[in-house]
Formats: sequence, C-alpha cells, structure tokens
Amino acid sequence: MRGHPENQNIQQSACTALRNITGDNAENATQAGMAGAVEAITAAMHRHAGSARVQEQACGAMYTLISGNKEKKTRARRVGAQALVESAMTAHSGNGKVGEEARDLLEQILDVHEY
Repeated sequence: MRGHPENQNIQQSACTALRNITGDNAENATQAGMAGAVEAITAAMHRHAGSARVQEQACGAMYTLISGNKEKKTRARRVGAQALVESAMTAHSGNGKVGEEARDLLEQILDVHEY
C-alpha cells in the first residue's frame, strides 16, 4: 500500500486482502497492526475519498482489524479514522455497501458495543 499510494486499484485490492487475512484470525490482525495497517488503511481512505470501492473495502478491512482490540481502536481514532468514515458516509450516501461498512466501523471506533 505504501509503495503505490496513488493507485486506486492497488489500494482497493490491498484493503480487500487485509480484510480477508485479518477476519477471524487474531494473529494475522496483530501482525498487520504492528506493520502499520491502521495507518495504511486511513491513508488509502484519505487519498481515494472519491472511490466508493476503496471506501467500502477500507472500512471492512479496518473493521476486521480493530474489532475487539482497544489499542487498535485508539490508534484508529488517533489517526483520524472517525472523520474519514463520516466523510465516506456523506460522500457515498447513495451507496448502501459503503454505508453499511462505514456504520459498522464507526460503531467499533466509538466502542458502541463495548462495556
């Protein structure tokens, strides 16, 4: 992701791959987090704000990465993920997939279901 930040297709594919390898795999999520995945995903969201496909996959990847992990949620908040998710929801309000992924991620960022 860092090697080709301007390439929308690479960013989308990388987010999809991160989503797939971190979903239901705590070890992969830990490794991805240590490698800077939170920051890479937010960078992709920022650079490709106009791409619904990047936003959808980025939100899904971030969701799988930070779910149930307070440290990663804190990092996501610190790097501005909340504002990026809210922007994605506004910019792609007519896209149900973006809206669904963004809402789910926003709940995680805001710890809506944490006790």
